[in-house]
Amino acid sequence: MKILSAEQIRKADQFTISNEPISSLDLMERAAESLMSFLLDFFPNDTGFLIFSGMGNNGGDGLALARLLHESGNKVNLVLVKHSDSYSKDAQANLDRLPDGISVSEIHSKSDFKEWSKHQVWVDALLGSGLTRPLEGFLAELIEFMNDSEAYKVAVDIPTGLFADDNRSNDINLSLKADLTLSFQFPKRSFLIPSSAQRVGDFRILDIGLMQEFYEKLDTDTFLTHSIIKSIERLRNLHSHKGNFGHAFVLAGFPGMVGAGILSAKAALRVGVGKLTLMAKPETLPIFQTAIPEAMVDTHWVKGLTEIQKLADHADAFGAGPGLGTGDDAKLALKNLIQLASVPMVLDADALNLLAENKTWLHYLPADSVLTPHWGEFKRLIGDFDTYEQAYDEMRVFARKYQVNLLVKGPNSCITSVNGKQYFNSSGNPALASPGSGDVLTGMILGFMAQGYSGLDATCLGAYIHGWVADDLVENGQWPASVLAGDLIEALKNWT
Repeated sequence: MKILSAEQIRKADQFTISNEPISSLDLMERAAESLMSFLLDFFPNDTGFLIFSGMGNNGGDGLALARLLHESGNKVNLVLVKHSDSYSKDAQANLDRLPDGISVSEIHSKSDFKEWSKHQVWVDALLGSGLTRPLEGFLAELIEFMNDSEAYKVAVDIPTGLFADDNRSNDINLSLKADLTLSFQFPKRSFLIPSSAQRVGDFRILDIGLMQEFYEKLDTDTFLTHSIIKSIERLRNLHSHKGNFGHAFVLAGFPGMVGAGILSAKAALRVGVGKLTLMAKPETLPIFQTAIPEAMVDTHWVKGLTEIQKLADHADAFGAGPGLGTGDDAKLALKNLIQLASVPMVLDADALNLLAENKTWLHYLPADSVLTPHWGEFKRLIGDFDTYEQAYDEMRVFARKYQVNLLVKGPNSCITSVNGKQYFNSSGNPALASPGSGDVLTGMILGFMAQGYSGLDATCLGAYIHGWVADDLVENGQWPASVLAGDLIEALKNWT
């Protein structure tokens, strides 16, 4: 799924209106019907709705929704928010369509605010995705009042006060803090940026039938992962054997941190790598061979460059970092590995910390390698940043400069490819906030890369399935706080 700008979404609306053809008023009706259908499925039958309707087309959506809910026998209270001199054409048409018997009140200033019931669902249909300047005056006061309420808040298309594309010039504290956002046809980029995503809550995409023909022609450099996963994943040939699925090497799990290496190795094996060799220190050999009988363990690499070169000649991908440490042995091992590797690498954890201390090494990484920092590790690599929007720009610069794929981990993890395109991961939940979860992800990406997937495809596939497994565990009743990294590896067998 492409992430479109507000201007591109407006053009998609206009294309559908002109070429379906359908009137803008009927398209608004279609949007309101989608809203009502979702709300009635999502909330209990006796739920009451309090709709705050503005005077533009977002307000028109709210007016049409109020009418449809009322005509369907649902309890609706409508608040007309008079923040402008006149209604948009379609909003006025829906105002004129309001039936008798619906409860309507008007507010013109802060003095009109009431103690509306917090037991109703509050629906924000004030301002839409066309907003380009921070809220002020009466509307800012209303949003502050709404945010102070304990009511469950649903935003129509986008929370009022939030910019659709880039909020670095906005005061997001003046936007609605929604519990749920129902966006039409496409998510907005601001839904995925950590600073603004907190205002969106959970978001769902409602199909309102915009024409696919126009959408397919639109150019963008930002995507969601879920729509490409099945096109990436490869089916296994009936006559294949383990030699067809690559040989991965893992430099991880130094003494005292062996568990991280075990998790990464097991994850690589679980996603189907043909052979896996752990580059271990001699004192950890018994632990690894006992914990992972499916893996091979090599301790000769500690002798120097010649032994690492022998391993490099047999590798399809290298992974390094989980439980590596940052001592002299680890530093020398990673430097030698980067120097000799001719196949892509996956670097995480302590490997990233060593890179941050030795940035010249970045120039020698094999092309199409993958770096998987969390936000703290990312800051150590590139330095501090003023806004998250700036950080996403820096990701593109970094990936292009060093020709690597960059996965910055967090909610809606962002994958930046070597050509600067960005893919936001759309799976996962807080169950992934668990020790060792990142080690599992590193192993999964490594396992896919060794099987011949490109760095970008391996990262998108690994990140999505990693999140999907966590979603599957929680949806099947496991308490999110109880999910361990080992549970994720075991549950990989459930991927479909």
